[in-house]
Amino acid sequence: MDSAEFVLATKTFGLVHPPGYPLLLSLLHSLSLIPVLSLPFRLNLVSALTAAGSTFILYFIIKELTRNDITSLLGSLIWAISFELWQQATVIEVYAFQVFLFSLIIYISLKIKTTKAFHLLLLLAFITGLTIANHLFIILWLPSIFIIIYSKDLKLSVRAWLIVFFFFIPGPLLYLSLLFRTQNYPSWGGIKSITDLYHYVTATIYRYRFLAGGMDYISTQLLDLPGIFLKQFYFFWMLIIPGTLYLVKKSRLLLSAIVVGAVLSGLGTLIYNIPDKEGYLLPVYFVCAIVIGLGINYIYLYRRKLGVLLILILVLLIAAATVWFYPRQDRSRISNLQDLAQTIAAELPSNAVLFTN
Repeated sequence: MDSAEFVLATKTFGLVHPPGYPLLLSLLHSLSLIPVLSLPFRLNLVSALTAAGSTFILYFIIKELTRNDITSLLGSLIWAISFELWQQATVIEVYAFQVFLFSLIIYISLKIKTTKAFHLLLLLAFITGLTIANHLFIILWLPSIFIIIYSKDLKLSVRAWLIVFFFFIPGPLLYLSLLFRTQNYPSWGGIKSITDLYHYVTATIYRYRFLAGGMDYISTQLLDLPGIFLKQFYFFWMLIIPGTLYLVKKSRLLLSAIVVGAVLSGLGTLIYNIPDKEGYLLPVYFVCAIVIGLGINYIYLYRRKLGVLLILILVLLIAAATVWFYPRQDRSRISNLQDLAQTIAAELPSNAVLFTN
């Protein structure tokens, strides 16, 4: 339903549900001006390309950490066929675009760590600001970004920090563009004042979802987490163990950043009772994919004969998983509301009761 809303808002220059996602809406509006292919197809293509883009960037992240082309390629392919990324790559939503921006943030942060280049810090500030304009949840990853780029050599003057802020602020200021999206199609009640904009961007309407369901809900979600995570990478999860060992030996600071970000983002998702929580967890899955890639490299480096065998097995498993899971991930047949309703109904457990408005 959110995907249909994005198409409608693009067509009518209207609003989508809070907090508004102004960066994605601006991109989609630009694509709507191109008179090639149907509008929904063009918009869905944004998710496909940005999901593929995160896979592309992941290759360079793993290579930055390992200097190994083979393990970098395998790690990025495992990410490419991961369940939730593939789901988000097939239909327009904010999450594939978000994880693409997140991948850029991680890569640029790692380059800053090694080069101490000020222009990269400005680029990081700019991309981070844009990411906030796409999905506010990136705020929970800011401590991890600071951990990655922190260095005693990276000392900035007050003037330098002001320049960094100048590059960061255009992203958040994009939320002001929502004031101009309410004229032709006043959805969600419209935004008539700065006060309205504040409540809209901070998603006041959804605040009841925080801790909704109480501890019973949170405990249920905690019990469900292993199954949710297992679904993402299937049997490739086992590579997290050697990947963690690799980070313990090579970069404990990066390991700390990953753990801090995953914990903060995971807890934030748990206490925010939403149905599409797995989209919120995509950055967590992405950093897990980094560790999986490092795990392949760890085995390849320290157990060379076993490493060659592992690579052959992984190639076969990736191919098998691609063929096996493609029918479920291919949703191109779902073209209208009736198809969507039938698809949802088909996956309901027996004796389920469906309430709608």
